Amino acid sequence: MNPSKQQFTKQLDELIDLFKRLQHKAISDGFYDEDAQLFESFEQLVTQYETMRHMVPPEFINEMGEPIKTLIEEMIVQLRADLNLPREMPIVTGPMSRITEIDGLLTAKNLDIEELDALLDERAELQKLL
Repeated sequence: MNPSKQQFTKQLDELIDLFKRLQHKAISDGFYDEDAQLFESFEQLVTQYETMRHMVPPEFINEMGEPIKTLIEEMIVQLRADLNLPREMPIVTGPMSRITEIDGLLTAKNLDIEELDALLDERAELQKLL
């Protein structure tokens, strides 16, 4: 994967993770309930992002330019502050990151059936966590 695309994807993954944390905090703090339109819209956004995240061409990332990348970085900093998280924290390495890694491994043509089954089983278990 192109290093620029890889960094951009990691930042988007982190941004989505922070939005999820903010959503769960808002629900637990009673700011809105899970049936609210905002909640449903957010769930659709996350689902669409997770479905399409591997389809973003490097040309699109290069054409977006620095203003969009800077905006994403600023949103991450603000959400971290809103959630009382450290200003700098490691990139999210939760289920979605491992699923991404597994997806890459599944494209290898040299996997035997046992390896393929193990990866698919692990991927299925991780999907349940999302």
